[in-house]
Amino acid sequence: MKTIILLALAFSFPSMAVSQTSKAALATNQFGFSLYKVTSKTQGNLFFSPLSIESALAMTSTGAQQETLKQMLTTLNLSSNYHSEFKALLNQLKGSRDFQLFVANRIWGQSGTPYYPAFLKVLLENYGADLAPLDFKTQTEPSRLKINQWVQQQTREKIKDLLKPGTISKDTDLVLTNAIYFKGSWSEAFKKELTKDDPFQISPNQTKVIPFMHLASGLRYTENSDLQYVQLPYKGNELVMDVILPKPGVPLTSIEQKLTSLFFANLSNQALPSEVELSLPKFKVESDLDLGATLSNLGMPSAFDKSRANFRGVRKLNSGENLFISKVVHKAFVEINEEGTEAAAATAVVKDLAQSEPPPPKVIKADRPFLFFVRHLSSGAILFMGRYSQP
Repeated sequence: MKTIILLALAFSFPSMAVSQTSKAALATNQFGFSLYKVTSKTQGNLFFSPLSIESALAMTSTGAQQETLKQMLTTLNLSSNYHSEFKALLNQLKGSRDFQLFVANRIWGQSGTPYYPAFLKVLLENYGADLAPLDFKTQTEPSRLKINQWVQQQTREKIKDLLKPGTISKDTDLVLTNAIYFKGSWSEAFKKELTKDDPFQISPNQTKVIPFMHLASGLRYTENSDLQYVQLPYKGNELVMDVILPKPGVPLTSIEQKLTSLFFANLSNQALPSEVELSLPKFKVESDLDLGATLSNLGMPSAFDKSRANFRGVRKLNSGENLFISKVVHKAFVEINEEGTEAAAATAVVKDLAQSEPPPPKVIKADRPFLFFVRHLSSGAILFMGRYSQP
């Protein structure tokens, strides 16, 4: 029995006309919120890249057929033209002199295996994923180490040892990898001299003193009876960090249950330039996720079933052989400090002069569990999403 191992990895920091780009972004965001609702049931901090996982699974679906393909397209919210839509989105996600943003894809196949040219062509032309031959059968451990080395290089040394020992076996036929790296500076940096220790309310009965950064500036802001929302721009006016903070007494779980693409879009659309006094923790979050069971439960079980999986679009199979997904692993890292983040970039806020008495500034202090997102403005794609709840 041969296996496909799919790897989705990401490094993140330390009403528009429908285009191909926005279609892929919308599919990514919808999938991301669905995945968040399942993974958020675990306790503690959480961080992942919906774009990394979605694009890696989209690549994998290239070789899927019949019920397996149908389940994957439904789970991933993909249209019939999703390859060209992803190509348009990935072409738009480029770094600049203001920030670093790199997306890399690669497929690793058993040396000498005749994969279908049409399968390889789709991955190369739409995702930039070239084929790198490895000998999984006789060089199992060196193959694992070589893939890990590529991942480490693509993520600027931030993601190490993605593939744990035993993940690759002699039965491995194909490995698909995706790596995302972002590093950006805030449009307006937090002043280091203002950073000071304050208590963070982990739960009603537990607090921990941690460093908080402070910024008084013009930012996009909105609120309702349950939450406060603020948008932090990065230099370059292309990426932002969205922060959703439940109001005191409102459990974060009640906000998490409402999370959808529409809920999130409404908040960002309602936000207006306001004078804001923001206190935000200085923190790092790392996540290491095994997503096989989660994705199966989300609606694509056939892909993980040894007998039911249909990936006959990858290559010709001999009698008694079948390809299936044996593993989906995802590793992510984010660091947020006074200078910025390794994972997102900017949006500008225009301050207008007014003759009347200015309103008092909005005060938002993230001293309790909150949600954060790194988003590409022009496409609308959410590159990273997470929860900070456990210092």
